[in-house]
Amino acid sequence: MKKIYDISLPVCEDTVIYPGDPPVTVRRVSDINKSDLINISEITLSTHTATHIDAPKHLFSHAQGIDRIPLEVLIGPVTVYEFLKLRRIEVSHLQNLPLKAGDRVLFKTDNSFLPRDKFCPDYTCLSPEAAGYIAEVGLILVGIDYFSVDPFVGSDENYAVDSLAVHKTLLSKGIIILEGIDLSQIKPACYELICLPLNLVNADGSPVRAILRDL
Repeated sequence: MKKIYDISLPVCEDTVIYPGDPPVTVRRVSDINKSDLINISEITLSTHTATHIDAPKHLFSHAQGIDRIPLEVLIGPVTVYEFLKLRRIEVSHLQNLPLKAGDRVLFKTDNSFLPRDKFCPDYTCLSPEAAGYIAEVGLILVGIDYFSVDPFVGSDENYAVDSLAVHKTLLSKGIIILEGIDLSQIKPACYELICLPLNLVNADGSPVRAILRDL
């Protein structure tokens, strides 16, 4: 049996969120301990909570929603590449990788070892130039081990003009973004990726349960 690696972050009321996003809340609306017949809970959370997928609609109002992403993009071979001791993943870091059109890639960085109980603004992300290179190659899915492929707004004055440049480049080309994955226990290698979102009609994103399996 193939080994399964869960690369999803847990979701609860203590889940750290990207600043400005709605917090996670869980409310028991039917409780066996209060003489109700069943337990039922109500949850509220952002479509970009914890481990999640960004659909093109995240940035472009008339673009593809999460329910229109072909499942074939979200299931299949993926390669985990490790980049440690970097603030930005640049084109120079990608040019020597055997990337080709149709590939899926996950980037393991120092982000996977950041504290889980607070938001850390100085996380590793992609540069706009690296995003352009990825789009030129023709990848279909890119994943990173923190909340965003772009830098935190205000964390780098060089990105102040367009703080979502990486998102715009990737999503405008239909490249799906998987964010908030936990690769701390994952070795750089090739795996099978399965990351299925909720079937939310016309949504801009969705939390996912993302797993890797040995090929």
